[in-house]
Amino acid sequence: ELGYLLAGHRHTFSMQIDEPNGIETLDNVTIMLCGDGPSNIGKMSYDPSRGVLWGAPDSMVTPLSVQTQSVTEVVTELSVDFEISWDYHWEDGQSSCKPSVSIIDDLNTVAYQNNIGELSWELDNQFLAIPDSMTDLTSPVMDQVENQLFLRQGDEFLVTGSLIYAGSGMPINNIPDDLMVEATVIYGSQRISSDTDLADDSTFSITITLPDRVPLDPTMEVSLGVLNVPGLGGSAVNSDYSIVVDSRAPTALFD
Repeated sequence: ELGYLLAGHRHTFSMQIDEPNGIETLDNVTIMLCGDGPSNIGKMSYDPSRGVLWGAPDSMVTPLSVQTQSVTEVVTELSVDFEISWDYHWEDGQSSCKPSVSIIDDLNTVAYQNNIGELSWELDNQFLAIPDSMTDLTSPVMDQVENQLFLRQGDEFLVTGSLIYAGSGMPINNIPDDLMVEATVIYGSQRISSDTDLADDSTFSITITLPDRVPLDPTMEVSLGVLNVPGLGGSAVNSDYSIVVDSRAPTALFD
């Protein structure tokens, strides 16, 4: 079951073909990721007789490679590796897509299956930055309490986490160029932000320095967003963590 297809990610579509003469005798196997429609969107083709794999320029799909494996004397499993472009159009609330497959031999369609429901899928082209810790970098150092960190005005703190695909929760194996994570705090009426590149394992560490003045509201969200998402992709903002700025000097109380 396909479930989610991730933009910019390598995927595999596999099928078993019953052909006693071997699939090398076939002229064309076409996979349509979103049904047999009038456009080339999601369409890729393979000519087993010549070993040629291709996709139309407007398919928004890049076929990468083909593998074959014998299942029985007459059945061969055909697997096509492909990548979906970040420019693949997908609207919010769009119904899932159902693939279709057609096989041509001697200019005749010898097999055709449309809207394969058990392989329905949705496109995941949204990123989400997930924080895992906040660290006080200014003495006296305070520990994080649940999702909050208690600081003083002018303090510096560190936010660490990782980037995932928002819909599926899958990690990112291929980080797009110039992709960055930004952390933002609205300190009174001032927007304090800092950004960073991603490490190879899609983790990030962002340092933020607070202004040296008393905030209007001591509790402030730490919002994480993603910058420079390619193509038609996007990102959701994560505000699970917050800071509390204590501007009052400590006092000693005796019981």
